Amino acid sequence: DNNDYSLHAFFSVTFGKELVADVKAMLKRLFDENNMLKANDVDYFSTFIHMLLAIERTGRGMTIDLPDYIVKDILALNEFSIIKDIERILNENEIKLPDNELAYLAIHLTGDNSIYKDDKVPRELGFDLDDSIREIIHMTSKKLSVGIECDNQLMAGLKQHINPALYRLTMGLEVRNPVIHEIKEYYRDLFDAVDYACRHVFSKYNLIIPANEVGYVTMHIGAAIERQRGIESRLRVLIICPNGISTAKILLGKLKSRFPEIAVTDVCSLREMDERLNDDYDIVLSTVEIKKKPVSDIIVISPFLPNRDIDRVSALIKSKTREGSDLNNTAPVNFGDERLETEADFSSADNMLKNFKLKSISSDSIESTIKEIVHELFESNLIVERGTVENQIKIREEKGSVVIPDSHVALVHIRTEEIDVPFVGVFRLEHFIEMKSAGFSVENVDTILVMLARKNESDYILELLGRVSAALVEEKSFINILRFGDIKDIRNELIEIINREES
Repeated sequence: DNNDYSLHAFFSVTFGKELVADVKAMLKRLFDENNMLKANDVDYFSTFIHMLLAIERTGRGMTIDLPDYIVKDILALNEFSIIKDIERILNENEIKLPDNELAYLAIHLTGDNSIYKDDKVPRELGFDLDDSIREIIHMTSKKLSVGIECDNQLMAGLKQHINPALYRLTMGLEVRNPVIHEIKEYYRDLFDAVDYACRHVFSKYNLIIPANEVGYVTMHIGAAIERQRGIESRLRVLIICPNGISTAKILLGKLKSRFPEIAVTDVCSLREMDERLNDDYDIVLSTVEIKKKPVSDIIVISPFLPNRDIDRVSALIKSKTREGSDLNNTAPVNFGDERLETEADFSSADNMLKNFKLKSISSDSIESTIKEIVHELFESNLIVERGTVENQIKIREEKGSVVIPDSHVALVHIRTEEIDVPFVGVFRLEHFIEMKSAGFSVENVDTILVMLARKNESDYILELLGRVSAALVEEKSFINILRFGDIKDIRNELIEIINREES
C-alpha cells in the first residue's frame, strides 16, 4: 500500500517509483482477472519482489543462467501455469522476459509445490534450513541492535529464496543482482549485518555466500523490518469536536478508511480536551478553531475531509512514521531476557575453551577416524552414548564432508542431544586420509576440527562457533595454526577469534 510509507520507500529507492508502480498495477490485474495473489499474502509479496528483479535484470542485460533442460521442464509443468498469465500481462505492458527468467520466476512462485519443497540441498549438506534462517535473523538483529521478528512471511520469503540459491551455489550456476549497488549504497549497515550473518551461518557447511545473494537476503530482511516497524508505529489520533460525538463520527470513519496507519482514534469534547491531551496522542485534530491551544500542533480540518485536508493529514502522518524508519540509523532495543541468558552463555564459552583438546590419532580411513574421535569424547566424559554420536557424525559425513579446499583440514560438526556443553577440539592424523567434499572432489586431510553443539544450543554459542568456522574458510593463518601449532597456540587463536569485534 502506498500509505505504508517506509516499505514503499524501501522498494522505490532500490528500483525506482515507476517500476514499483507498474509491477503493482500488473499484479492487481493478475488478482482481478484470476483471483490469485491476494494483497498482503506471502505469495503476493514474493511475486512482487521477483517480478521487480526479473524485469530489472532483463533491462540491464543480466539475465539469469539456467540449464536448458531445467527451463524446458519447468515451463512444461501444469503447476507453473501462473507464469503464462504473468507473461501475457507483461507482454501487454511491452515487457518481454526470456524463458530463463520466466522459469526462474516459476521456481520462486510455487511455494509448497516447489521443486525445493523437501529442502533437498540443505538436507544433503546436513543442516536444517529453518534453524539456519533463524540464526541469520538473530545475528542480523544483534548486529543492528534492532528487533526483527521471524514471522511467517519473512520465513517463507527467505526459504523461497535460499533454497534455490543453495541449489545454484552447489551447481555452480551464475546469479546476478541488478540492484546490488543500490542496496550497498542506501542500506550499507543492513547489508553488512546480513553479510556477517550469512558468513557465520553457512561457513560451517563450507558455503561462501556471494555478495549478489547477500543482497537478495538483505531485501527480504529489510522489507520485514520496515513492515514490522509500520505495524509497531501505527498512530494514536485524538479528534476534538464541540459536541464530542456527532460531527466527529463522520470524520472518524473517513480517517480510518483513508489512513490504515491510524490504529486508535478517540473523540472528545472541548470540555474534555485538557484532560485527554495528557494521554500522549501522536496526532491531535479538531473540527473547530481553538483560540487558546493547549498544545501547538493541533490541526484544524473539516469533518468531511476534503482533498486539501487529506494532503495535510497525509503529510503529518508521513512525518510521524518516517521518524526512526532509516535502516542505517537504527535505535537500540531491548532483547528481553538476553542478559539473563548471557551469564550461562559466558560460562559455556569459558568451559568450551577450557575443555579444548588437541589429540593425535592413528587412522587410515574416515570411518576409523570417527571411531577414535568419539572414543576420545567418551573417555573425556563429554558424551555418554558413543554409538549415538558416532552414528550422527557418520550420517553427517555421508552427506558430504566439510573440507577446506587445498588446506588438508576438515570440519566435523553436529548438533546433538548427547552433550551437556558445547565442545571444540582438533584431531591430527599421522597420515593423510581421503575425504570426499561436496560435489565430486576428494581431498587429502591430516587435521580435523571438531565442533559439537547442543540440539537446543543458544544463539550466542552458535554465533561463536560460526566465527570459528568463518575463520577456517577465510584465514590461511588459522589453518596453519590448526595443523602445526601447539595446544596453547590454538587455544589463544580461538580466544582471539571468539572475542574479535567484527564489522
